Amino acid sequence: MSLVVITALSTVAVGCSLFGDGGTSKDEVITFWHGTTDVEKDALEEIVKRYNEKNPKKKVEAVYIAQQGEGQNEKLLAAIAGGHPPDVAYFDRFEIGSWAAQGSLTEITERVEKAGIDDDSYYDYAIDEARYKGKLYGLPMDSDARLLFYNKDHFKEVGLDPEKPQMFLMSFIDHRDDGGARHLANLQIADRVADTSRI
Repeated sequence: MSLVVITALSTVAVGCSLFGDGGTSKDEVITFWHGTTDVEKDALEEIVKRYNEKNPKKKVEAVYIAQQGEGQNEKLLAAIAGGHPPDVAYFDRFEIGSWAAQGSLTEITERVEKAGIDDDSYYDYAIDEARYKGKLYGLPMDSDARLLFYNKDHFKEVGLDPEKPQMFLMSFIDHRDDGGARHLANLQIADRVADTSRI
């Protein structure tokens, strides 16, 4: 059995019968696995509620699965192997390639095109990471913003320009040859840096 993926920066969603070629009943329930909690869970439930109100014949059932996504998808893997995966599940984008290579995900390129969903709706790095061998296996759902704080005095002490921290980060990426460098290379480096010294 294979699934479909709906992506996020750190996460994606995976599904099977939602995009299957077989027949579906008039009143269909789409099972959606997620691992969100707290405020994010409240927001997700509100999205599902609004969708269900507009689509009474094809409702989404959001099911909380502890540690779903975040690189921990043991229950999802077991569900796929057992032939009963969810229709959609929150999933890490960087895992798409390895899961798709094993035939665990459903390719959705044509369906996305027919739905009129355009790549321009997403950041390049996000939609690109949802592809494997040129085929789309997911759609970005969210992303996150990360900050790097640094001490300007320490930069000066070692001969670095504290006003150009991007150059330091790019140099760090260029000189590492492990997986961390490849992961960091996916970051979009801001062309401006906020001065937080007076905060």
